[in-house]
Amino acid sequence: MRKSVAVTIKAGVALSLLIGFDKVALDSPAPSSSAVIQRRGDDSTRSGRRGRRRTVATTVATTVGTTPTSSPASTATTIDHTTHPSAPASSNPASSSPASSSPASSAPVTAPATTAATTAPPAGGTTTTAHAHVPTGNFPTVWSPSAGPRNGEAFVENFDADPLSPQAFKPDNWDIQYHSRDIGTWETPEATKGHNSDTCGSAPAHHAITSWAASTYVCLHHLMTAVEAGGYGVIYMTPPAMVDLSSEGTISWGNSTLLTSNRDWEDVWISPYATNLSLPLADYLPDLQGDPQTAVQVTRDFGTSKWLVNVVRNHVSTTIASLTEPADLPRTQAGTTAYEIRLSRTGITFGLPERNLWTSASFADLGFSAGVVQFGHHSYNPRKDGGSNYANSWSWDSFKISPTKPLAITTATPRIVQQSGGTVTFPAAPANARLRFSGICSIEMNTGGGWQKATAQPEERHQPEHFSSYFVPIPKGATQATFRFAADGWYSGFPCAVKDAHVWTAG
Repeated sequence: MRKSVAVTIKAGVALSLLIGFDKVALDSPAPSSSAVIQRRGDDSTRSGRRGRRRTVATTVATTVGTTPTSSPASTATTIDHTTHPSAPASSNPASSSPASSSPASSAPVTAPATTAATTAPPAGGTTTTAHAHVPTGNFPTVWSPSAGPRNGEAFVENFDADPLSPQAFKPDNWDIQYHSRDIGTWETPEATKGHNSDTCGSAPAHHAITSWAASTYVCLHHLMTAVEAGGYGVIYMTPPAMVDLSSEGTISWGNSTLLTSNRDWEDVWISPYATNLSLPLADYLPDLQGDPQTAVQVTRDFGTSKWLVNVVRNHVSTTIASLTEPADLPRTQAGTTAYEIRLSRTGITFGLPERNLWTSASFADLGFSAGVVQFGHHSYNPRKDGGSNYANSWSWDSFKISPTKPLAITTATPRIVQQSGGTVTFPAAPANARLRFSGICSIEMNTGGGWQKATAQPEERHQPEHFSSYFVPIPKGATQATFRFAADGWYSGFPCAVKDAHVWTAG
């Protein structure tokens, strides 16, 4: 393939128009409640944001306060951090409409409400205080990742360490994708403030984050993610284990509950190995290439107290259930609240086990029995709505996937290649391995046997100015991949890149 290096007037005008369109959309006033988010770069508020591709099931199955009988409720440990106030959670509990074909219990069973002291959050998230943190001595000061599980065993990852300063979280056996839409942020993110001080002192102490490596870190027995994107940004974390859906699989984790902006939120994707995307994204949002071909997504609804359960088929996402967190759930950075997904090929239950609050739904067979699990932190210009809004730092803890199917992951370096002839290296690939990365421009790669076209994963759409997801077979024993770039349609002569390459093998 012929390398393209020229910047054509036509392409330049096209990119300028699109970038200009995005900027106008980002800077424009919020539309009325009847507005609909457009596929290209429209930056609406929550009203009408579902877009033209999203559908909602005729019956949304929601169960309040019922305990699934498949396994006991789990618990989570709360660490003594400082609590922040925020806008109160919605006072409307989840409805009690039937879940699947079974009637919901009409009597919610919930844990007693808890109340925590509060302190004012930092204005705009920019205040830094010198809260000193003295480790207790009961935990190591350096966190070490657990090994991936053998077939069928549970995968468990806790963060029981007490570092003297924020410890970068980039284990070699996880796939972490760092993404921001704006060209100037591909290699270095927009500077932001991460919760915890430079000595891991508790929030509201903050420390400066000026690199992608520093945006995922361990402090005070928690994994933290912090990202701020004026355009669109996301961090996706994939652990080295797939959930086994042969019968019913369980995915559980802990999250902080502080809400600092309705444009900063977390989600979880479960998708089949063969068609997984390194950067999946709901198609009503203004970046990337849309929903996966097939998937289940559980997502906080734009930083609110409501969660949505979505099933994706043929790139069309349908909301099948929802759950609203209880109004008395403390909005805090202190510790984490337990969340749990119980998923089979034909049904799902999601909820807060400590509150005995659940929603359930059934659906047609998903068509896959082992799912890649991705935990995401999204940032969509979180300061846009003004006031006290600022970019959040989410606390994560107690990841568990059970039962599992094997997934081996190794990390390639460097993190980003932007010039033709650039190379990433990695340990010798086993048989049946694939190189997973995101990329922009038309891409060819050479792993030692000559140049070949890199074909993107099945995409809902293809916008050449957005990154695509790749999952390319590589030969056994390969230790490097070299890339070269060419024009992708009108996108010609602008920056090209391959980001966050990892070698994957399913056992």
